[in-house]
Amino acid sequence: MNLAIVLLLVMAPFGAPETPSAPPQQLFEHSQVAPEDTLFYLHISDVETLRGQLENLPIADWAGQFLQAGQVIHAWGNIANLAGVDAQRLMDMFIGDSLTFMIQGAGSDLEWVLMTPMTDERAGDLFRKLKVKIYSSKKKGLTSCILPEHRLMLIHSNQGMLFICPQKKMGLFTDVHRRIESPEKYQTLHDESVGEAIAKLAPGQAGVYIRHEEPLGGWSVASLDFQGTQLRIQHRARFGRDAFSRPITQKTIDPSVIQNFKDHALVATIEPTDTGDGMVELFLQQMLGNLSLIGEDIRKNLGDKRVMVLGDVEGRLQDQEVDMLLPTGAICLEVKNAEIAEKQLDEHLIKLSKKLNKMGRDLDGFCVEVPNRRQFIPGESRTVDLDSFTDWVGNGFPLLTNVDLCWVTVESEYGTYLVVATHEAALKESEKALCRAPVATIAKGKWASCGVANGLRLGQNIDSLIDHAELLALDGKSEELKSTLKLIASFAYGIENLTWKLKRPGKNEMVLEVDIELAPPISAQDE
Repeated sequence: MNLAIVLLLVMAPFGAPETPSAPPQQLFEHSQVAPEDTLFYLHISDVETLRGQLENLPIADWAGQFLQAGQVIHAWGNIANLAGVDAQRLMDMFIGDSLTFMIQGAGSDLEWVLMTPMTDERAGDLFRKLKVKIYSSKKKGLTSCILPEHRLMLIHSNQGMLFICPQKKMGLFTDVHRRIESPEKYQTLHDESVGEAIAKLAPGQAGVYIRHEEPLGGWSVASLDFQGTQLRIQHRARFGRDAFSRPITQKTIDPSVIQNFKDHALVATIEPTDTGDGMVELFLQQMLGNLSLIGEDIRKNLGDKRVMVLGDVEGRLQDQEVDMLLPTGAICLEVKNAEIAEKQLDEHLIKLSKKLNKMGRDLDGFCVEVPNRRQFIPGESRTVDLDSFTDWVGNGFPLLTNVDLCWVTVESEYGTYLVVATHEAALKESEKALCRAPVATIAKGKWASCGVANGLRLGQNIDSLIDHAELLALDGKSEELKSTLKLIASFAYGIENLTWKLKRPGKNEMVLEVDIELAPPISAQDE
């Protein structure tokens, strides 16, 4: 029961009607009474409005599954029965105009407290409906009661605040209450550096602070702004030590082309090329036996941007039929000199094919086609069949079937790109996206990463894996994996589109902006 209230309320904002935004300093007002070792701080303003349309949105399906999995709804229902009201009415009784939730410690030492404004009249009505014994302390200005079945303590102060905390873990409540009464006597998490970061956040309806544990250290603050089905998150972090393996980019890039990938890709990212290889490139290298995907001559010819795309294809339509959506990967490398880029890539991937073929013969395990460059037509796509290699590497693993090595050179208004993909469909989709007219503009900047994700496509992809969980699970835990995949898919279906932009102002600093378009109400989808 210790997480029941906060989980219900953290989910409350999703799908809210349009609501006024509060300045960031207001969202973090109570952080100035939070102890310096607080691990997590959450403040939500205008709770009643933000709960407005939760039941109509697909994200609510995920919320229900998530809460039901933790038996939260059952526990909340027990308290509602005790008060003689329904669950919705109980929420109205417990929670005022806003709420603040804090966590301190971990494991068996974890403590939490929820605080919400409440008048004396409302508090008295709540305590009477719960039919519990009430304890009063005029000296401390506190009125309290215990819900023994749920091991909860409810405490109302004469300053108009209701506190909820575990009955046997009241240390955090005590620390917070001390700071409310005598703020000048105690240190809080709201030091100068945290205050400066908070001041730079955008207005919103929720504010979050997270203290990172060692070995990373440091902290993060974020504001969340909900407007209808639009959710915007601004996140600023300062880590105790270097949290990134890559250097800070020195390139200023225009990432607008990434918006052209949001309809057909599961996830697509764009990065500067001076920060090292990207995830898709590393994946392809591992799949190709740790052989380099591009040669040194191509690296010297690289432009400023790299686009990486994760997609999928219908497995039932492939040469080796598989009843699931199969993952595809593509990498689009901007080049400076288009005239030599195609020849460089052709020569390098022919060499790579020869190396793979020799490896297969030496191991007597597989055979890879070695293409003849004289058969290539300038500007057209090329393909090397890797089925034999991936069958040998994956030993029949379904996600590694129907993998080829495909490449093409693409000229567009965004520049000239070398596109390398694991499937012909991924190659063609990437080529179309690069050549499409821009659908939206993203400001130029020294972005470490920008990206888009398609919730519907991700949900469908994860759904397709559920029936094959026994092939993916470790130690025979297929049922546990199925349950996890269903929960993730439900969450993905609740998000229509997601866009992010990431900057690194300093070695240990990060600024992240995320825009989420939540899937519309079910009724709107059916129309």
